[in-house]
Amino acid sequence: MEIFKRMQPNDKNDLIARMKALESNSSFIVSAPAGSGKTGLLTQRFLRLLSSVNNPEEILCITFTRKAASEMSNRIYEALKRAEHPVPPDQSHEKLTWNLAIEALNRSKEMNWRLTDLPDRLRIQTIDGFTRNISNQFCLETTLRSSFEPCDQPKTFYALAARNLLDQLDDSSDTSNQLKVLISHLGNNFAQCEKYLSHLLESREQWLPLIYRAANNHNYFQQVVDKIVRESLSNLKGLLEPRSTDLLSVTKASSLYLSGKASAPKLGVGHSASLPNCDTTDLPRWRNLISQFLTTQNRLRSILRESDGFPKGKSAHKNLMLELIDWCRERPAIIDMMTYVMYLPTQPIDKKEQEILNSLTFLLPRLVAELNVIFQDKKQCDYPSITLSALEAVSNNFLAGCISDVTLRLDYQLRHILVDEFQDTSASQIRIIESLLSGWEPRDGRSFFAVGDAMQSIYSFRNANVGLFLRAQQFPIGQIKCKAINLCTNYRCYPSIVNWVNKHFDNSIGNKPNLNINEVKFTPSSANKISKSNTGVEFVAYNGAQFDKFEAERVAKICLDIRDNQETQTVAILVRNRTHLKHIIPELNRVGIDWKATDIYPLKLKMVVIDLLSLTRGILSPTDRVAWFGILRAPFCGFELHDLHVISTTCTDNSTPLELTIVEQVAKIYAEYKVSGVTQLTQNGQIILERVAPILVSMWDNRMRGRLCDTVEKYWLTLGGDKTLSNDEDYEDAERYLQLLSMCEVDGSIEDWESFQSSVDALYSAPRNSGSQHKHVTQFNIMTIHKSKGLEFDQVLIPGLSRAGIGSDQLLLQWREYVHTSGEVDLLLSTMSAHDETDSDLFKFLDFESKRNRVAENKRLLYVACTRPIKKLFLFAEIGQSKNILKNPTHTSLLHSIWHSIAEEIKLDNILVEKDSELTKEMSPSKNYQELRRLPPKFKRENEASFGIDNRIKRQDVNSDPFHVKVAYSDTRSFRARALGTVLHRTLKQISLDGISEWTKHRIKEHKVVMNSRLREIGFIATVEELKELEFTICKVLNDKVGRWILGSHDNTRVEYSINYKLKPNRQLHRSTIDLTFIENGYRWIIDYKYYQQNEQETEKEFHDRVKSENAPQLLHYGRLFEKMGQVQIKCAIYLLGTCKLLEIPYQ
Repeated sequence: MEIFKRMQPNDKNDLIARMKALESNSSFIVSAPAGSGKTGLLTQRFLRLLSSVNNPEEILCITFTRKAASEMSNRIYEALKRAEHPVPPDQSHEKLTWNLAIEALNRSKEMNWRLTDLPDRLRIQTIDGFTRNISNQFCLETTLRSSFEPCDQPKTFYALAARNLLDQLDDSSDTSNQLKVLISHLGNNFAQCEKYLSHLLESREQWLPLIYRAANNHNYFQQVVDKIVRESLSNLKGLLEPRSTDLLSVTKASSLYLSGKASAPKLGVGHSASLPNCDTTDLPRWRNLISQFLTTQNRLRSILRESDGFPKGKSAHKNLMLELIDWCRERPAIIDMMTYVMYLPTQPIDKKEQEILNSLTFLLPRLVAELNVIFQDKKQCDYPSITLSALEAVSNNFLAGCISDVTLRLDYQLRHILVDEFQDTSASQIRIIESLLSGWEPRDGRSFFAVGDAMQSIYSFRNANVGLFLRAQQFPIGQIKCKAINLCTNYRCYPSIVNWVNKHFDNSIGNKPNLNINEVKFTPSSANKISKSNTGVEFVAYNGAQFDKFEAERVAKICLDIRDNQETQTVAILVRNRTHLKHIIPELNRVGIDWKATDIYPLKLKMVVIDLLSLTRGILSPTDRVAWFGILRAPFCGFELHDLHVISTTCTDNSTPLELTIVEQVAKIYAEYKVSGVTQLTQNGQIILERVAPILVSMWDNRMRGRLCDTVEKYWLTLGGDKTLSNDEDYEDAERYLQLLSMCEVDGSIEDWESFQSSVDALYSAPRNSGSQHKHVTQFNIMTIHKSKGLEFDQVLIPGLSRAGIGSDQLLLQWREYVHTSGEVDLLLSTMSAHDETDSDLFKFLDFESKRNRVAENKRLLYVACTRPIKKLFLFAEIGQSKNILKNPTHTSLLHSIWHSIAEEIKLDNILVEKDSELTKEMSPSKNYQELRRLPPKFKRENEASFGIDNRIKRQDVNSDPFHVKVAYSDTRSFRARALGTVLHRTLKQISLDGISEWTKHRIKEHKVVMNSRLREIGFIATVEELKELEFTICKVLNDKVGRWILGSHDNTRVEYSINYKLKPNRQLHRSTIDLTFIENGYRWIIDYKYYQQNEQETEKEFHDRVKSENAPQLLHYGRLFEKMGQVQIKCAIYLLGTCKLLEIPYQ
């Protein structure tokens, strides 16, 4: 968002704060709400620091996503380029950026940095990229010992490490003894034990540095619990103090009423003149006091019973108690604190739990060691191992009060550190930052600058801890105390949206931030925009039995109105879970809304991928009966269930059916049928058998004679698999699966099927492209709320507010770093109980805190969603009502976080609840059923002569239809140039995926080993000079302005994008693969990388003309393919890697 283009001179509060944030010798932590332009502030700070350092590498900017790193790099580079022009911008805020960039350029010229020519000297990295650089640079000084690439699916290795550890159960060792303790604790359930251990490995960077403190440390945990109890009771006492006199009066009256009754509860405070003390011994008295307000389910009482000390009928102290309950109801923070106190543990760890903790303290480091051995053997790693390695590198001797040698070597380079989205940091990342700052002193010319918004901390599943951000606002990070700066202006949303967010979230968030429970204090924002009609928030409420249908139809109706009756704009449908789209997407399709979705449909659920998986498994193993039944039942075969039963049970010799594989059964039945003409198959089954049996037998006989992906693709097409697909998205899904298969196969097979299956599970169906043929159309985007963070849209629809969230798995170990109000950090650890026992008080408390933090994060997740729109926000929820009494939504729903204020709006009729009778149509269950898709039994391919997808490049026939193409391509390059070009293609693809900021000079130098290996794979032995040439070419591209633009962040970017199409003469399926394509300023750019050498006798013009002449037909063909897919204007170009020259080819 271009924040400064929207800034007005009268924004005095934020303007003063922003100017203060540019003081280069001071450290700041900036809290900035959604839409306040954090990236713009970071850009100005970075430019200001450039004018005061000796080398640009002394400044490090850390972001949390590649997109954010790319955006920061582009903004700084563009500011520097613009500052080369002598004419200043008109607006004051742009002039400030321009002046800061001029100072940076002057410093660059003075120190000969050449920043505009060598922008790679700007250190802007993701946190993962930075930790990886540290790990790689100092790997020999850490336990990692080697620099490996992180694997995509490490869960397979986690399970293997757990199995390897459990295999030591029968050894005569201490490990065996401790395993017996653990497995006995879990009821001798080996599978469950493996699951728990492998799950713990996913977050080992969090618990491994802490686990050693758990051994034989009962007294320590008791002291921590006592601190927590004192702080919590003190907090509650402060909240209740304004009404303490009334509370004591009511309690005294109830105690008197119950004093003569047998088995009456003791209310704790009795005749006391003050509230109980705030220590562990008084915790029972506090709980008795709280029981007057809360039920056994920890909900606020609505009825006062005689057994609780309130006589029947009316009484003064009963009325006073009802008044106190209403007072608490208006203050959710008090109810939350009361509930929290009810869960506080009294006894942290008993003898049995300490025994299992000691066992885990012994076993878990060995579990990590088993994983490291596997990684060393596979020459791979994962991001937790990189984080631990980096943490080890910068933290050696840190705990002893010394500065590590690694930190000293880094320190000469780092004088200023900037961190974006600081609220998303984890405990391990904070430790790395603190270690880097360990040698810094206040006012020594070095600075730390962090920007974040606690209300946008929504990544706890990545171990982000917003409490660390809150702590950093109050206490030093290492030796550096940061000054707090608060921004309050929202430049994105119109006032009606900002005011709605202020009203509803201010009521739903506690008044006082708590560092430990991740409860964030909401700070209202002020809108910079001027009010405008047709903006605001619409809450769509429904009460009835058909909410799914109602919601889907209303969403579709709103989308139709936006498309047909409003100006062109961007619209987003944001959901918490993908399952919330089950009814919405079919309804959008029914009414003709074109939409685009990313990472919505898991690839493993698409039928085309399920069928291809069956084929893959069948080719790899004849004994995989499930896979072979899947092949025979798939639509390209289409056997009925009766036929499958016949195939699986019929046998004519002495062997049993289970002794023969399914493919052998098919071959036997087919051979007998050819002789006798008789089978027990149905009539259609006999026809299908004649068609598919020879193909299946051939498929099995020719296995392992080529690449696995080629074999799967060939026989899928031969069987007619492509004819069973219903749309282009299915083709793209098949292509994505085959590409994954080609990357994972080794020597025609899959070495680790579990790992491959995990890779398939992690993929999502290809994004659906809008089918509109209009140039300027409203864009409808569908994504999760997490994906939407950092984006903005004109209008946003958020369905499913009342739906419950997804539960979390049970954990073997609960741990938490407890941040006290003093800023001190302590550790709490507890294990789940034995299989036949109840969990301990401490485990229940930690589990409660974990659930409570998830509920608190739901509030922040809804806040992120509600601050994405510029003009209009629509929210959809099902409202429970019984006899005109509103029912509270489930506490795991997003609606729960703002329910207090929404309920008030409903009671005041500001929100109308629609009923069943207002539906315009009845539910039609029959629409949910789908017919089986299968080829006709007598199916025959039109082009029997050739199968497979034709990947050859096409030359356009000028006298033919755009899709009548002839196979002809002239490539005058040598084998050497083609080989080097192929490897450069792969490297540029990786750079595009990783982001430019991740490719430092050190990584490029190390990448020569990878490039040399790839050249050997294609049969080319590279010389040292040729490898240096490749390294030089990559550096040259990354330092080239055009090269950085090409590899930078764009809309709708696709790398090595494949398009399938069919030719009219024979309808054979063809494929074209495009190096790079993206949309920029309304144009669809199609970029083709080429690595050419200019001939000695050629002039530069003749060389460029030759390159364009040879490649123009190919690019024009690509352009026509895209033209068929949408009416975006096309631009085609060749990017010469050797000379970094962009040759544009006119597209007509």
